[in-house]
Amino acid sequence: MLSKLFDNDHIVGAVKKCYWIFALVVMTGGMLFSVHALTKTYLSYPVSVSVSVQREKQLVFPAVTVCNMSPVKKSALEAADLSGASKRRKKRAAAGSYTFSYT
Repeated sequence: MLSKLFDNDHIVGAVKKCYWIFALVVMTGGMLFSVHALTKTYLSYPVSVSVSVQREKQLVFPAVTVCNMSPVKKSALEAADLSGASKRRKKRAAAGSYTFSYT
């Protein structure tokens, strides 16, 4: 009689579903307990902060290096430039067509 009762796929599916719900609830409870315990331990340590503001009359700035990450070299591009755009650009730069304003 029992073998006939548990032979039904519907009942076996319901038992598996209940098992997985139970396992999920137990694991979630364990995780919440662990997170709570770890947070409580972390917050139990004392915190001390001291801040002092010092004004410097002269600031020393570090040297800045700008690195071009392009794999193409500018000299190779200018050598392969068949339209003459780089020559025109150099002429405009020499003539002072480019202006920069720093505000």
